[in-house]
Amino acid sequence: DFCLSRGLGDVYKRQVLVDYAWPEYLESFGYPKEKYEKIADAVFRNPVWNDRDQGLLKEEEYVTAFVKAAPEYEAEIREIMRRSPECIILRDYAQTWIKYLKEKGYRIYILSNYSRYMMEHTHAKLAFLKYVDGEIFSYEVKQIKPNEDIFETLMARYGLKAEESVFLDDNKENCETARRLGIHPIPFD
Repeated sequence: DFCLSRGLGDVYKRQVLVDYAWPEYLESFGYPKEKYEKIADAVFRNPVWNDRDQGLLKEEEYVTAFVKAAPEYEAEIREIMRRSPECIILRDYAQTWIKYLKEKGYRIYILSNYSRYMMEHTHAKLAFLKYVDGEIFSYEVKQIKPNEDIFETLMARYGLKAEESVFLDDNKENCETARRLGIHPIPFD
């Protein structure tokens, strides 16, 4: 499901356990529309952002790539990137839901596209992680959803059987990958 941000027309995905609310975060800087759009294109809409989740380069190399896309806003982009973990907002129900599923006997595993920098600066906010049975974050394994290899890494690491597993995700492509691998996908809405 999508949530409209305030006034500039961007949407952010309301994800399963956290929201990635970059439009609201970027709007908090109060930039005029033209500057907002240029920075949004250089950083958050830039394909390099997704590459960052794969963790193949050092953080400064990603920041440099964002600056290169809009060099006139170098200072602003560096500040936006320094504070980028503010984009991650924990869903109110996340910890309660994980605890409830655990009490019902389910084993819970996290499979997430996430950068090292974001993890280093949001780990304390992700209190639900202490209740999960395992996790794979893309930056750690240098793999990324929707590619099959990251799903296979999760299954192999934790000895999971596809036919006994379900996969909840807000992204249609990720659910299709799960389906191809024999995992029952549940689109999260």
